[in-house]
Amino acid sequence: MRIRSAKEILKEIFEEYNKETRGWYFSIYLDEAGRLNVYVINILKETLWRILLEPHGGVGTRIGVNNATQYVLRRYEFGFRKIPQELLERIKKEMRIYGRVRRSTIEVVKECNPVRTTENPSVVGPYIVSPFVRPPITTLDERITRELKKELWKKAAYLV
Repeated sequence: MRIRSAKEILKEIFEEYNKETRGWYFSIYLDEAGRLNVYVINILKETLWRILLEPHGGVGTRIGVNNATQYVLRRYEFGFRKIPQELLERIKKEMRIYGRVRRSTIEVVKECNPVRTTENPSVVGPYIVSPFVRPPITTLDERITRELKKELWKKAAYLV
């Protein structure tokens, strides 16, 4: 496992996604320290990417995992999607009225197949705004947190 910059990890994820648009799951949430945590899993490639972001930087890593589906708690396959204008208007209306998109609308969006980012998608998602990774990842989180702190200290040294 090699720790790299968040920018490098995101570039790799987009490259992999554009090769195969199916089997992707995405989770994002804030941890107790206020850092943005991102997990991206591709169950077809049996791969998990973990990214930890703070305002001044971020790090991440890619790891192969056996039986990647064990880490996915909710079955909302992530993807960039082209959707009809009528459905896009429905999403906007629900956001304006309810402050969220209703589950029935999410189900309709999920029926639209994911496309490559180069195909000018209309929407991105769905994604989970909570952790979806199970306990075996705890040591990975601890290591990435340590690496992020090291990166941030390096950057802070340049600011002084």
